[in-house]
Amino acid sequence: MILFTFTFPILVIVLLSYWRRPKGERIGTGFVLWIVSYQFAFIGFLGIGLIQVHLGCELVLGDCYVEGYPRWLETFKFVAGLYLLAWSGCAVVKAVRNF
Repeated sequence: MILFTFTFPILVIVLLSYWRRPKGERIGTGFVLWIVSYQFAFIGFLGIGLIQVHLGCELVLGDCYVEGYPRWLETFKFVAGLYLLAWSGCAVVKAVRNF
């Protein structure tokens, strides 16, 4: 999954920024929420990939040109991509604030 090769380093930077915080405010529920929201994105894209494979697409998350491809799935892929983009932006902002 090429999308997660770009977002995983951002997650590592957020982790390092939480370690940089003062001793009483280090890794706690704040970082756990970043992990959980990252897992939501992963599960969403995994679901999209499973549906596309079931429909007979050659690529798991790529473009699919099979007959009977539901258009709502394209919308869902677009919204999931926006979610991952927003997550990345918020994570970078949080990391900068922690440093």
